[in-house]
Amino acid sequence: MKRLQVLAGGLILLSAFAGAAPEASVKSDDLGQASLFLPGTDTEATSFTVEVEMRTQTIEEDYGVALAAVAQHAVIGLHKGLNVSMPGEIVMDLEGDLEGEQKLWHDREGAIHIRINSPEQLNPPNEGGVLLIYGVCHELSQMALYRHITTPTGIGPAMAEGWPFYAGSVLVDLVSTKLGAATWPVPYDFAEAEGTGRLRRTFKGKGWGGLSHEQRGARVFWELEQRHGRKAVWEAFGRALASHPTGTMLLPTFFEALQSVTGDPNAGKELPEEAFQRRVKWLTADRDVPVSFFEGQKIERDDRGALLLYDNGEAKTQHALAGSGHTVLFRRPEGNWKADWIGVHAGRYGSSEVKGCGILYLLDKDFKTFYQKEIDYDRFSDKPGWVTLPVDADLPERFYVCVFMDPTAERGVSVFQDNSKGRLHAYGALPESHIRNAKGGEWMIRVHVVKGKK
Repeated sequence: MKRLQVLAGGLILLSAFAGAAPEASVKSDDLGQASLFLPGTDTEATSFTVEVEMRTQTIEEDYGVALAAVAQHAVIGLHKGLNVSMPGEIVMDLEGDLEGEQKLWHDREGAIHIRINSPEQLNPPNEGGVLLIYGVCHELSQMALYRHITTPTGIGPAMAEGWPFYAGSVLVDLVSTKLGAATWPVPYDFAEAEGTGRLRRTFKGKGWGGLSHEQRGARVFWELEQRHGRKAVWEAFGRALASHPTGTMLLPTFFEALQSVTGDPNAGKELPEEAFQRRVKWLTADRDVPVSFFEGQKIERDDRGALLLYDNGEAKTQHALAGSGHTVLFRRPEGNWKADWIGVHAGRYGSSEVKGCGILYLLDKDFKTFYQKEIDYDRFSDKPGWVTLPVDADLPERFYVCVFMDPTAERGVSVFQDNSKGRLHAYGALPESHIRNAKGGEWMIRVHVVKGKK
């Protein structure tokens, strides 16, 4: 394993842990150290640490050094461009796995995970490589976004992926200016290949309707930059993030800040309506389910009303869904009914001193929210069990219950599934974003209903 550490002040400290090929006789406690100063690094306002762990001998050490330098300059760019806080430490796992799936993801708290499955993916893009420099800048840009909004609900895929596409491209240009093409072991013009040059090529010759959610969101920021300047756009977006808006309020808060920064009351209003259209991504087997779908729903009557459920009462596995909510589709009994509480079999993880908050949503058959309520982490214990969440909502014939707990690697709430087989009624979903079928069993989420007004 190789571990690279970038320290404040632009110094890279390299320590090697059992880094030789398997047949070599290097022990894990044989440490070697070397240092490299990164010229041109602006460190006047930032102090942080970046680590890159290389978990395979198929990846040369130089690529880890390069990605650590990229991350350092990207974090500085975000910190200074947006004037928002970033993690004091960025930990990057760089893994080569010939049998694994290529992946790049982050945990919002400062960790970035990269997995490649062939040595060629380290090459420049025109030689079969993947966009690793852009990928790191993209993940850090998205990390800055998710660290500062109170909940991603309502943010929509255009903003959730559009901002990182735009900002990541800008950061690639910044890194290129600071470090030069030779920072990559196989030098190439990565600003043109992965930065705003690539961004401009994405839009060329296309109208708004011909762009994906991600591309449309990125173009919003790019168009605003052309009109009002990069400094104004970044300052305004930083102000919006610093106010910790919900996902729904992020865009209007940004436009309000942009109008303040520029002194232009029409800033943001000059873009067409189609630039902001939100659509739920239906990734389910059936959007309009037949009546037979609800044959597995059990109704347990009591003296106050009835309990609706699918699970068999046996908790088997637990999951904390990042960026998604534990969701179940129910059908109310015939007549007028209202929900008075939701039962969730779940457990909390992480320190009890770390505060967190989720949201409970009730949505109609078209996945439109008609009720929502915050869920404080303090309701849950580190000893899993049933938790009752009081609600007061009249119910349509068919409705979804979505329990979104906004988990991270450091803290969260895990919801349990049973071991049911066959047709499941469980989803991973988030309002104004997506809905997809879940696997593994029914979510242990139940709804208690009482008679409503006629």
